[in-house]
Order: sequence, then C-alpha cells, then structure tokens
Amino acid sequence: MKGYYIESIKKAVSYIEENLNKKISLNGISEASGISKFHIHRLFQAFTGDTIYDIVKRLKVENAAALLSSSSKTIADIAKISGYSSAAELGHEFKNRFSKSPSAWRKAKAAVPEHPLIKTLEDTDEPKLLSMKIEKVDDFSIAYIRHTGAYAGDSALFIYLYNKLTAWAAAENLLSPEQQNVVIYHNPIHITEESRTKISIGISVPEDVKAGGDIGKMKLQGGEYLICRYSLHDEEYSSAWNRVYREFLPEKGLKLAEGFSFELYPSDVKAEDRYSAIVDIYVPVEKND
Repeated sequence: MKGYYIESIKKAVSYIEENLNKKISLNGISEASGISKFHIHRLFQAFTGDTIYDIVKRLKVENAAALLSSSSKTIADIAKISGYSSAAELGHEFKNRFSKSPSAWRKAKAAVPEHPLIKTLEDTDEPKLLSMKIEKVDDFSIAYIRHTGAYAGDSALFIYLYNKLTAWAAAENLLSPEQQNVVIYHNPIHITEESRTKISIGISVPEDVKAGGDIGKMKLQGGEYLICRYSLHDEEYSSAWNRVYREFLPEKGLKLAEGFSFELYPSDVKAEDRYSAIVDIYVPVEKND
C-alpha cells in the first residue's frame, strides 16, 4: 500500500509540472492523483516533508533554471512558461532558491541540484502512540469557531479560540462532562501560503442546536475511521500526523475515504503531565479491495 500512495504523489507531481503556467488548484491535484482533496495536503507532507505550496514553488523555479541552462529563450519568456507573472518575480524566487540571478545562472550554465521529492523520512520527534484501532463512528454535530491564518505552534491562539467557544457554549447551557473537543485543519481550495490556511476549534453539540455570529455548526461524517491515540507535547503534533499517513495507513492496507480528518480530545482520559495532551487522530478510511 505504501507504493499506492507514492504513485499517487508522483501523479500529482506530474500534473503540477504539466500545468506550471496555469492556476493550479487542489481539485486538479486531487483528480490527477486519485486522492481526496481532504487528504492530499497531509499525504504530501508525510511523504515529501514539504507542503504542496512549497513543492509548487520548487518545481516552478527548477523548471526555470533548467530552461535557462538549456534554451535560448528570453528570461521573460521563461518566467511566463514557468508560471511567474514577470521576470522580476522569477528573479526574486531565483535569488531565494539559488542565491544567483537568472542571468548569472544562465552564464554559468549551472545544473539544477538533484533532490528527490519523495524521501525516506524519519521524524526527529517520537510521539508516544497509546493505541490504534479501526472503528465505525456515527455522524455527530459540532459547534465551532474558525481562524484563518498561521497557527502552527501558537498554543495561545488555540486557547483563545477554545475559551471564546466555551464561553458561548456556557451561555447557551451546552457544556457537559461528555462534551468532545475537536480540531479540524482545513485544506485551502487553492494552493496558498500559510497565511490563508484555516482551522476550526469545535465542541460536540446536540443536533438541534442553533449557532450564530462567530460560531458555526457542522456535521462530521460517520463511517470507518482509523483512530490513533497519542500522548503529545506541542512540538510532536506534526510527527504524529505524518506517522499516521506515512506508516499506519499503508501498514493496515487502508485507503483514504472522503471526509475530514480531525483531532479529538477525549474528556474521559487525563494527560500524563501538564505539558502533554491525550489526542485521538481520526482519519476516514476504507479497506483496499
């Protein structure tokens, strides 16, 4: 099954390479790879160590570098072919990547360094896996508050959003010991930088609850889920997600199903210490036929 996921990423990369001078969308990458748009970002991160946004940037500048060394096209034409709005934009990206201007690169007839996109990755963090199971989950509703913008490593932001949400829930008399706390990381429709990514902080609520203002409501889809329970410190979340997608899904012979993956913070389990959290990572799956 690991080969299946690697081939899917290769198909996605081929699609990106063939469409560098066009607007590349998540839907297009999803269709080319055969992987749901709900999961393609996570899959890229797990197998390449980079975001799709970073991969697109890399392929564009490397395509331009190869053309500069092998063709007589003008820098402006190469910029357009490689998906840049101008020669100036290409020059800026070129300096960032190669520490040279496009004209200096051409004069030196430099070759693009070879760096495989799909790597044998080993996470430096070793998140503590407590349990793993495949379980059928019923639909359930959550009330949520959403944030657009950077969030990685910003624990203060998560606390602020959660406190704002629970203040609303308390006013609506919705807080209970059975409440489930959920975090959803949304993939953008377009391949964008971190400033346009989104997260939703949610709590489980009865189906008939009405939301409004900053608080939204949605239903999380039921079905078969791979559920991995971790004890995590702040710096271990990325490694935990990567292991689920890179190791556990292939090992279990599972394909990704439509629907959100999410983190659920069980209310009936206490963390091992004040610096860690018990986190269930839910990934919708289907068995490989």
